[in-house]
Amino acid sequence: MTEPFRSRARAQLKLILTFRGTVPPPPNIPMRLYILGDQMNSAIRSWLLGFTFHHQHIFPPFHKVRAPFVAIKGPTLAQICFNFRKYLQWWHPDHSPRCTCAAFPMSIQMKKRSTEHISCFASDISDVPLFAAHMEDELCPSQSSFLAHNTQAFEKFLHQSKLPSSLMQYWQYFLTQEWHRFQTAVTLSEKWNFLMFDAN
Repeated sequence: MTEPFRSRARAQLKLILTFRGTVPPPPNIPMRLYILGDQMNSAIRSWLLGFTFHHQHIFPPFHKVRAPFVAIKGPTLAQICFNFRKYLQWWHPDHSPRCTCAAFPMSIQMKKRSTEHISCFASDISDVPLFAAHMEDELCPSQSSFLAHNTQAFEKFLHQSKLPSSLMQYWQYFLTQEWHRFQTAVTLSEKWNFLMFDAN
């Protein structure tokens, strides 16, 4: 049904439902969730499908029983490193930091270099993969941020669908299991790409 007939029909249905003492069905607003990989995306989709199937009898009348969700991106490395509002430090060109060249072995100190002090690019430090990361790389949330954000998103879903808040315990248990499964699956070589940040 196209406009303007869709809006007219929707308005008439709301009047009919109100007359019969039934509230109009709430809109299916998708939940915005932190999803850490394709495997977690499939697990969440499967869990929500089973959740709506087993609890469809308590959804509002005439409501399309579904729990849509979308994945949101975490902050980038640049947003963490250059958070001037939170970590503002004043610096002046006349400020001279303390030289630490003497801490290097003599063979390094005597090596010919183009700069006054011993220096290198962060990307040249091969044993710290984080230094080779791009500033636009997405960071993984910490456990507390992951659980808190996804719990709040599901709480909004329960509220808009007029479902009892007691169902939250099943979602929280599921999230905890998924987080532990994700932590186990991440290899040591991938740890740099899953830095933990605390959104709070």
